[in-house]
Amino acid sequence: MSKKEDKKLPLIRDFTKPELDMFRELCNFTDEELTYFNLRAQDKSNTVIAQKMYISEPKVSYELNEITQEAVQLSVKTVCREIKEFLATLYGNTDTQLERDEIKNMLKTLNL
Repeated sequence: MSKKEDKKLPLIRDFTKPELDMFRELCNFTDEELTYFNLRAQDKSNTVIAQKMYISEPKVSYELNEITQEAVQLSVKTVCREIKEFLATLYGNTDTQLERDEIKNMLKTLNL
């Protein structure tokens, strides 16, 4: 796999509706970013987005990459928080000190 393939981000149109709604709510997009996001979520091409927004296609590509990175970072942070909450609950329900120590170590690695 090439370096370019390693860095490939998921496509906005590949997210589910609940995920898209979460990104709209939590990413603090500007009005312009939200327009890019919504058009891409509707599976509009860069050419169509550029025409609708009166900008160049390279600008659309750049903006969509930035927006997608923001959404992916939010996703990772959300999943880490959920894992951390799960481990904290598990810690409270475990019986042995060894298990508690292992869970503490896991929680430390998820410190956001």
